[in-house]
Amino acid sequence: MDQPESEADLKPRQRRKRETRARLADAARRLFAERGFERTTVRAIASAGGASTGAVAAHFGSKIGLLLAILEDVNRRQLDLVRQTMPPDGCTRQKLMHMLRIFYAFDLEQPTLTAAVLAYAWRWDEEVEERIRAFFDEGDTLMRSLLAEGVRAGELAPALDLDLAVRTIFALYTRTLRNAIVEHASAEEAAGQLERQVTLLFDGLRHAG
Repeated sequence: MDQPESEADLKPRQRRKRETRARLADAARRLFAERGFERTTVRAIASAGGASTGAVAAHFGSKIGLLLAILEDVNRRQLDLVRQTMPPDGCTRQKLMHMLRIFYAFDLEQPTLTAAVLAYAWRWDEEVEERIRAFFDEGDTLMRSLLAEGVRAGELAPALDLDLAVRTIFALYTRTLRNAIVEHASAEEAAGQLERQVTLLFDGLRHAG
């Protein structure tokens, strides 16, 4: 597999394209956080990013393409960090909370942007939902593997419905994330609230039939 090109390997034109893409993504992050997704126009993003509206189309296809690129970048970076820092020892609940603490750190780094995405998530169409699920599946798979490890270790019930457990944990995460944004809580405070819920949930998952 070809290695990604470094900045030194890029030709001037390629470097300018990469810089333009990065400026547009940064501008979109800021404006989505300030105005929300729906009230942010492509023209405003292009202006803030020092580019033309055609550049937005060329690099991202559309405003929704820009949002998806931002979410995909965050998702990739947080999952990379989870894998790099996952402790080899510890129980399933501890490993799960390690993963979710990293998610909170990313999601609450820019809480207004996260709030804007959560608000728009209720209204995006089926095509967007399918594209988002495609790259969020990686996080689901990682959590499912942690829970399966817990089943093999005898920490969770052998008959546990792993898919349902993953959906339940992420539902708790999303609700606690919303509370953290509203209450201006830190990532660690949010994780502490969630850990109490996960501990209670695990008590039930040990005996799930």
